[in-house]
Amino acid sequence: MLTDPVLLGATPTSVRVAWFTEWRGRAHEVALADGRRFAARTRRLTRVAEDGDSCAPRMRVDRLTARQVWRHEAVVDGLHAGRRVGYRVTSVDDAGHRVDSAQFTLAPAGTGDLLLLTSDHQLRALTVANLQAAYELAGDRLGGVLHAGDLVNDPDRASEWFDHGGGCGFFPAMQGRGSVTVAGRRWRGAPLLQHAPLYPALGNHEVTGDVGDTLAERFERVRPDTVDTTTYEQIFGLPRWYAATIGPVRLIVLFATRVFRPYSWDGSVRGTFAEATADLADGDRWGHGQHIFASVARGSEQYEWLAAELSGEAARRARFRVVMLHHPVHSIGWTAAPPFADPVPVIDRDPAGAVSAVRYEYPLAADQLLHDVEPLLSRHRVELVLYGHTHVWNRFRNDAGVHFLETSNVGNTFGAYLPGGPARMVPGPGDGFLGPYAVHGNAGGLEPIVPTLAPVHGPDGAPLPYHSSDEVSAFSLLDTTAGAVRSYRLDPAAPEPVPQLFDEFLLK
Repeated sequence: MLTDPVLLGATPTSVRVAWFTEWRGRAHEVALADGRRFAARTRRLTRVAEDGDSCAPRMRVDRLTARQVWRHEAVVDGLHAGRRVGYRVTSVDDAGHRVDSAQFTLAPAGTGDLLLLTSDHQLRALTVANLQAAYELAGDRLGGVLHAGDLVNDPDRASEWFDHGGGCGFFPAMQGRGSVTVAGRRWRGAPLLQHAPLYPALGNHEVTGDVGDTLAERFERVRPDTVDTTTYEQIFGLPRWYAATIGPVRLIVLFATRVFRPYSWDGSVRGTFAEATADLADGDRWGHGQHIFASVARGSEQYEWLAAELSGEAARRARFRVVMLHHPVHSIGWTAAPPFADPVPVIDRDPAGAVSAVRYEYPLAADQLLHDVEPLLSRHRVELVLYGHTHVWNRFRNDAGVHFLETSNVGNTFGAYLPGGPARMVPGPGDGFLGPYAVHGNAGGLEPIVPTLAPVHGPDGAPLPYHSSDEVSAFSLLDTTAGAVRSYRLDPAAPEPVPQLFDEFLLK
């Protein structure tokens, strides 16, 4: 089997169990310890492949080559609240050989009062250590994993999900089958998904575009009319946005992210603020700036769905309402600028009518998250908004009491940008752009909150309102009994690498 079983889509009485193989097989089922059996449905992942840039030990190729990966899923129902039951999955391969997983436990939604909050794994070795430490701390209390996107780097490269040669693929890390050495210690990740359901969100790294000669070309060439999330949807069996009830939590997951482009405006590359000079004559090669994949602006399909969900009975009855998306609403990280707005093209032409330059503006007044989504969340008294993308830990609270948490510094960081420190790479007043774009701080206006328990201190001795490190990672746990969010740091090079609690706040 390519994976152990993965728990998904738990309800108060059922849970979906999925697993993956490199063959279609003849029969697949989930067997419970109480004797019940549930047959699985099988389908092939249609877009996964490997190429010359893959690190796939069992499939070495020098050009784009489709890979055979089959997904099997059974719905296990008839479960009882708070009661775990042993289970294993069984597959019979094409030759008639039976393969059994080890035995694990499953339970309906709401079993276990800790939810792991994480994001932006992206094959980072430190992520494997991070997950192992989180699991050792949470133990049997873990009731689910909330992942705010960027699970891998290239969504159509199968090895990044299943068997990356570096030992830090997504499923190996999340199932205790990884193998990386950090600071002289071997880390395996943790058996999270065999016992607790995963609730993922789409990040920009789960989106790809046109078929190209390489997987990198597929990923880099995505345009507004070629947004493809097929592999994510096939792996997890989820739509682009959805909602779920996890005990006292109503989780609402949005598809709110955009393509990443280099922060350039000099025409040297297909960038955030300008097209490459070499591409100007060929509109099919334009990148269209950091275009948004699916609008969340007022009046859009997703916005109307969100409004209806927040007004619905499930959200109103929940003790806590948690909204999860990938792109930050408030952040002091690097990729928080420019605003989350549709890029407005400004096209210059020479006297003969040929395109001489294409640049993109991002009006702050059109920021969909700040000006459309946040007021809706405030009006409905959402307790927590969880996101990632900028690879830092920072948090905020607005006047309506909505908490905003980014906890994505699990494997590397892009830095934090506060006055007096480094400046973001954005056009300035003399670069021919309208702007101004936020070179420091949070464009949304809220000030970041200093960790309540053990903040890191800067060179001047002042406590820092963020965690940003390439050596020390962070993760957070939502305690649904206490209504508390606790954040931890892990230094794998410490003599005894145990998580250090550095921040805690209540969802009020």
